[in-house]
Amino acid sequence: MTSEAGKPINFLIDRKDILDFSLKNLIDLRAREISELPFLLTPGLVRPLKFHSLRDHCLRISAALRTFVPEPGQTVATMMPNGLASTLLLLSVIYSGRILCPLNLAAGDVQLAYVLEHSESSLLMVAPELRQRAQAILDGISGGPELIEIEPEEVPFTSFKEEIEKDATPGASDTGLLMYTSGTTGKPKGVMLSHQNLLSGGLNAMESHDLTHEDRALCVLPLYHINGLINTVMGPLVSGSSVFMPAKFKTAEFWNWILQYRCSWFSVVPTLLSALLHKTELNEQQKIMMQDFFRFGRSASAPL
Repeated sequence: MTSEAGKPINFLIDRKDILDFSLKNLIDLRAREISELPFLLTPGLVRPLKFHSLRDHCLRISAALRTFVPEPGQTVATMMPNGLASTLLLLSVIYSGRILCPLNLAAGDVQLAYVLEHSESSLLMVAPELRQRAQAILDGISGGPELIEIEPEEVPFTSFKEEIEKDATPGASDTGLLMYTSGTTGKPKGVMLSHQNLLSGGLNAMESHDLTHEDRALCVLPLYHINGLINTVMGPLVSGSSVFMPAKFKTAEFWNWILQYRCSWFSVVPTLLSALLHKTELNEQQKIMMQDFFRFGRSASAPL
């Protein structure tokens, strides 16, 4: 498949150019060049979310964020399972020039309270089932972030109209992500990643696995983990491909997802791989079906 300019989809962006891009630059380019290609699928979506819709949502959510977090460079925290809303919020916060701080749902409340204070988060967006926990954490913080509730499988902030862009486009060197360690050996440590860092990670995934617009990732690792965010979100975004995003890993559903959504690859960690090897088995018909589209799986940084 080629673009209108005649370039293969995979080479719409030269390696030297993408290192000067912000996430906003990339999403805007994708909306122009491959607007009708799918980017995101979830169990609750009737139709795939296309690249032009991704940009439209980013613009509208950016407008909403200005109401709560008026200045670019401020930090926005999320406390969400994987899904439609968490993916759109993740990309939109960074797109808007704010800094995303995704909270590790497996961390303890003491650690999360520290992260919210240390990151100086201005806003915390939570799923309804996590609101009570989030409120209890905030009750122990002096001057903590504003709390708003977001449905995991709904498009956020639909009441806001798409607006003309008001914020300056973030630069490649601007911080886009603030991710914290688990804090098991002390206080959680924050790692700041620039837009360039994020897109370079996606570029590495694309080049390492020869990803093209025909590929589709299965993302079962949480987006508050660098593996899930970089490999199975940034990788598809940079390569112009797509990702299927269930709420979490389910051993019994894993191969059904691969088959139903025609996922060509996945990235997991060794514990999940062990569960798949010992608790699941494909029948011969399923193996034959997968030969048509499935390419590879990977565990951490190692291809399988």
